[in-house]
Amino acid sequence: MRSLGKVLVVDDVEAIREIVKFYIESVGEVQFLEAENGQKAIELLKANPDLKLVFCDYNMHPGNGGEVAVALRQQAGQLGRIPFVLHTSETVEDHHEFAGLENIYHAEKPLTLDQLENLVEEIFPATSSTPRINYLPVHLGLLSLMRKTYAPLFVKMGETKYVRFLHEGVDMTAEEIHKLHARGVKQLYVERSRFDAFISDFQKFVAEQLDVNKALASGASLQTVVTESMDMVSMVTEALGISAEVQALTEQNIQLVLKLANTNEKLVPIMERFEKMEGSPYTQHCVMTAMIATDLGKKLMWVNDKSSVKFAYAALVHDFSTSADKWTPTGEADEREHPRRAHEFVKNWKNCPADVETIILQHHELPNGRGYPKHLEASKIHPMAALFIVAHHVAVSMLLNKGKINIPEWVEQNRDLYSSHEFNRIVTQLLPQAETATLSAKKVS
Repeated sequence: MRSLGKVLVVDDVEAIREIVKFYIESVGEVQFLEAENGQKAIELLKANPDLKLVFCDYNMHPGNGGEVAVALRQQAGQLGRIPFVLHTSETVEDHHEFAGLENIYHAEKPLTLDQLENLVEEIFPATSSTPRINYLPVHLGLLSLMRKTYAPLFVKMGETKYVRFLHEGVDMTAEEIHKLHARGVKQLYVERSRFDAFISDFQKFVAEQLDVNKALASGASLQTVVTESMDMVSMVTEALGISAEVQALTEQNIQLVLKLANTNEKLVPIMERFEKMEGSPYTQHCVMTAMIATDLGKKLMWVNDKSSVKFAYAALVHDFSTSADKWTPTGEADEREHPRRAHEFVKNWKNCPADVETIILQHHELPNGRGYPKHLEASKIHPMAALFIVAHHVAVSMLLNKGKINIPEWVEQNRDLYSSHEFNRIVTQLLPQAETATLSAKKVS
């Protein structure tokens, strides 16, 4: 098997990164680096001048695949010339950033073994014929995401000897993975003839986990839980001009997260608390915050339908550690550690999307450094957290005023607080187009 060297895999979905690694490792010996967004990928580019390949999704935030490609081409020496593979269902031609960039390749989603082998052969022509390998490695990181085996798995006993270790359909519990670790097993193997079918079944599983409509179909009772919180939310929609599509997307995302929480023993309390307090200011502020953050993110083109679910996760968990009988929209002084407690809770949630931990930890920070728990200034606050902070502030203001809020006046009152870094762009999106021009003129004067 040929050596491909150090490869950077960039995607905001962990399961997809594992699939890509699975495929690449099947055709060469690799040292992997991973990033969940373009910003982190660019940091890794600078720190790893010996990279040999970048395999990158496009739709991510902060920093999309186009920004990564441009940053890569701006690097000096050999690093600036290494191959860049855009891994997306779109094409390179769909994005203007790639115009004029050399050594750019495209791997269409969903990936197949034949597609990848042809791509690697094009990028790294072999000096001699590479022997065909009949058993391909599956690392435990991927197996731990699978829940069950989709094909018989083998253990390697010698250079050419493989023995069946697990039958198809075996549940891949945490206990099973721990047993493999304890025995020193780092990877199992799947037969080449079953490879694409094996990974295709797993991709279907991943899609089901992310498919909101399927979640709704099996969780109709959750509709009632969310609907009970929508009276106040309708006022948000009217005041901010939020589209029906954003409202529907937020409702679906909230229901999806509640459904997933209800199937995870550690997370059931989230679902139970939301049901217990349905229609209360607590559930209203959760739904409103997720909706406003989604709307602002989409207007700024920082958030797509896939990543918007992060706001639903954050909204349902950010105040989870506060006592139900003590919860108020503005929070209590003795509850200033609740972002840290919620952050610790989420850290143990293996399938929680990227950025949610950060959003939760920073949701009470302020751009002037007077927030908590870390007193971060605007430049240190994550863009997704900044969206959530502004959305949370608007939602609380609406709750305290029983839905009666003049958004242009609210923006004017908070203009000094949110005047720095990304916050100014975010707050400006709250305004109608005419008011946006007025705000800009005031700022100039």
